[in-house]
Amino acid sequence: MRKNKGFTLIELLVVIAIIGILAAISVPVISKAMISAKKAQAAAEIKTIETAVKAYFNDYSRFPHNSGQQDDLTYSELGAVANAQLLNVLRAIDGPGNATHVNNPRRIVYIELADKALDGDGNFIDPWQRQYTITVDTAFDNDCKNVPVYGTVANRPVAAWSRGPEADLDDDNIKSW
Repeated sequence: MRKNKGFTLIELLVVIAIIGILAAISVPVISKAMISAKKAQAAAEIKTIETAVKAYFNDYSRFPHNSGQQDDLTYSELGAVANAQLLNVLRAIDGPGNATHVNNPRRIVYIELADKALDGDGNFIDPWQRQYTITVDTAFDNDCKNVPVYGTVANRPVAAWSRGPEADLDDDNIKSW
């Protein structure tokens, strides 16, 4: 009797089946980990937005655009103005919302963003490629009013949020409050 070295077809099929099962188990885990990482990135970017707006306020004693108006101002595709206008002020860029540096005459950079964090129009986008929504308390009553979907966010001079992975206006949203 001669003994061949190697695997039989059945042994090979069993190994392939085990590898397939392990891959099927790991795909959802990896997917959940990626979603968690994106949520963490969005939360950090929201905190950066808030910090930049507050730093602007500390330097100029006002918020960008229309400070002292009765209605608070929201920047996003859900609000009246795209967030690029606010970001131009905070990034000290001459452009819409900050033409000739009118809203940031000292040209202080409050936030630095990589090009991949911006869409083609200069809007700050979340990891799911949608604009962050940012409401600023330009009425100076320490409440952000008329925040899209949420109404009033009390005791906050700035409210920022992302619609999250599902783009639904629900509990998946990543909020600064």
